[in-house]
Amino acid sequence: MTYWKLGCRWGKKNQGLPLFYDVLLKHNIVISWINKDFGNGNLVLLTDGFTPLAIAKTKSFRKSIYELPHVENEFAEKDVPYEDNLFYYDAEIIPIDSDFTFDYIKGIAQIHNEKIIQNINLYYNNSLKHKKMDEIKKLLQYKKQIILQGPPGTGKTKLAKEIAELITGSNKSELTEEDIRNLLIEGEKFPNASGREDYYTVARTDDTKVHLSSSGAKDTNHATFSKILGRIKEIKNNIQPQNKNSQDPYEIASAKFILKKLHKNANEIKLIQFHPSYTYEDFVRGIVSKPNDEGDGILYKAENKILGKFAARALHNYEASQNSKYEVTDDEDDIFDAFIEAVKDEMAQNEEHKYIITDAVYLFSADETRFKYRGDNWVAHQKGLNMKYTELRKIIENGAETRQDIKRMSDVEELTRQHSTYFIKVVEKYRAFKKIYQPQVSRVEKTLLKNYVLIIDEINRANLSSVLGELIYALEYRGKEAESMYRIEDEDNRLILPPNLYIIGTMNTADRSVGHIDYAIRRRFAFADVLPKDLSPELQDRFDVGLFTEVSQLFVKDYNPEEDYSGIEILRSEYLSSDFEPKDVWLGHSYFIKPEEPEANMEMRLIYEIKPILLEYVRDGILKESAIEKINNLTGSL
Repeated sequence: MTYWKLGCRWGKKNQGLPLFYDVLLKHNIVISWINKDFGNGNLVLLTDGFTPLAIAKTKSFRKSIYELPHVENEFAEKDVPYEDNLFYYDAEIIPIDSDFTFDYIKGIAQIHNEKIIQNINLYYNNSLKHKKMDEIKKLLQYKKQIILQGPPGTGKTKLAKEIAELITGSNKSELTEEDIRNLLIEGEKFPNASGREDYYTVARTDDTKVHLSSSGAKDTNHATFSKILGRIKEIKNNIQPQNKNSQDPYEIASAKFILKKLHKNANEIKLIQFHPSYTYEDFVRGIVSKPNDEGDGILYKAENKILGKFAARALHNYEASQNSKYEVTDDEDDIFDAFIEAVKDEMAQNEEHKYIITDAVYLFSADETRFKYRGDNWVAHQKGLNMKYTELRKIIENGAETRQDIKRMSDVEELTRQHSTYFIKVVEKYRAFKKIYQPQVSRVEKTLLKNYVLIIDEINRANLSSVLGELIYALEYRGKEAESMYRIEDEDNRLILPPNLYIIGTMNTADRSVGHIDYAIRRRFAFADVLPKDLSPELQDRFDVGLFTEVSQLFVKDYNPEEDYSGIEILRSEYLSSDFEPKDVWLGHSYFIKPEEPEANMEMRLIYEIKPILLEYVRDGILKESAIEKINNLTGSL
């Protein structure tokens, strides 16, 4: 591979490049000097004659500037002449960080330093990886649920975790100043740099910094968001932050606090794996049994399962994040809660722990979900009966005024209708309490909106139509209620997938024995291909590029490890059956990473992992029998 840096007339400062570089960036063009054999697919190092500016990967060759009419006028306007010994290429241009270092050779020269070549390759591949991840992140934010599909060994689950970290913000390298501002909430307390608890309080934030009040101090100090980001980078890189300037303690303390906060984001990512026997009752809601605490026998009740619980957490956060920092607690829910507490207080102050409903019946205990009531003259139900808060709320919301009103209600329980006398008496007491209730103004801390990501590994191994049920509707209409077949006690049968809940599925495209994804479900997901790729620029000698190339040639015609196969048509090799596409069955790159364990080596991986799956491909008709000889002769760099 040839690497060039742009110099001479086109490369020196103030002699053309500042003008020409604008055109490079706008139209993705790169030039080479004299060398017409430069070739497509090579990497070009662009400099201003002294400083590296960008890396360009050439795509297609143009003999003359006049074959690029969209830039001809711009060249003329900028007085940049055309010369016969210049050659032009379409290219993908990737800016270089200012601290990226190279050996410099004056003018135009080929770079022979292998370390520099490795750095350029690594930089280029990392840029492609980040670009791909950013594309998938944007797709997920748009669609809310995606499936990463590809053959075995392409790192789909690993990529799903990385995308989840981006979405939830637990990937610390992605933090911005806006993130810092949102994570530092007014009134929040956190330790100082040495760990003394509740030492600093966030007084306020502005466009560029946070103002902190210290324990025992009247005045506030500040730390800029940009400096806090720098401190976060130091801690992430295992560099112990040093106190050298007056603002350092505030920057370090803020950085440590934010990292601790972000660490909790692990609770916002959940990974599960589907299998053929997975059901709706395992995933969404199901029936569980429990001993009857009011007598003999077993009670059966519905409860949320994995998705139901995770969606409820996300919904709670979403709704809480919509609250303002200050609110008046005078809504119906707050008044009802205050009434419950007042009843509990009255029972506690009564020597017999009674709250009188009628002359013969009274409340005698209360917990988080219900009152219990009974009568002294009752022969049955000596342990008392339940008066659920949810039933009282329904009566209140319905506006029922009499026993007959309750009996006509279709959405209350049979016990509520039978004992409507006692329920209406409690509702009357609530309404009397409401008239004298004095609302309180309370400070509500702003809840930061979080994103929640559920990763479903091997999503197509389950019968999705059966497992998802009514969620097929909820996936498309986020924030809308879907009716579950099960009703949760003290709640209802509604299910909501909030806008801050994302779902990433992974699917092995080589496994045709798994369940089919029907069109109704497929329409609700976006699909992103995850293909095998050469990891040698990143892992260097830990990746067996020779063996990877040999195996890839079983699937891809004229496979070239330097080629990027994303988004292009991949030609089928002579060994691959016409019933299969290379992108669906091509063996992934993770098989070719050399084991780190001292007792293992690449030869073991070849014999016990790679060859068996390739021979299984032959038995399944994916690879033709003509591939057997090539499989048996695989050696790579062994």
